[in-house]
Amino acid sequence: MRIFNFKKGLALKISGPAWRDTFLFQKFSGFTLIELIIVMAIFAIIAAIGIGTYTTSQQKGWDAQRVQNLAGIRQALEMYYNDYGKYSPASGGKILSCGGGACAWGGGPMDDPNGTVYMRVVPKDPRDPLRTYYYTVADDQSWFKLYGCIENKQDPRRITGGYAGTNCSTCIETNATLCNYGISSSNTTP
Repeated sequence: MRIFNFKKGLALKISGPAWRDTFLFQKFSGFTLIELIIVMAIFAIIAAIGIGTYTTSQQKGWDAQRVQNLAGIRQALEMYYNDYGKYSPASGGKILSCGGGACAWGGGPMDDPNGTVYMRVVPKDPRDPLRTYYYTVADDQSWFKLYGCIENKQDPRRITGGYAGTNCSTCIETNATLCNYGISSSNTTP
């Protein structure tokens, strides 16, 4: 017999093991196979949703960085235009204003022969060092077009199929080389 003291002077007497034989007080030794499978399935569903969301957010972050990089290059090219009345020449998709030669993506600085620095480091793709941007300019250097590759397929700025004549090395869709995002000087369109 057990005695439980609730308050000073009061006691409750419970006799026999009958109260322990009810379902709520039975001791379980482990989980059944069905219970374990259900729990693992729930974890798998949660993990799949989390990984998909994480991947999409990474792509959006990289794409935001690419758009920002191209906007910075555009600003540097506009400053060059303000100084010379024309945009920097191009060769092979690269800007020809880095120490008198072609600017390497991720290298720099973008400058002119007088030593004016328009951009300290010409940006590169934030994710893939093999993926490049692509720069083209009119023959009279009166306009330019600048291209990159956006990964997120739901991004409205991304065009399907890519821009003809561009080469971003490796773009995300089926290892295509055509760039799928473009900006330009204000007097033309990509």
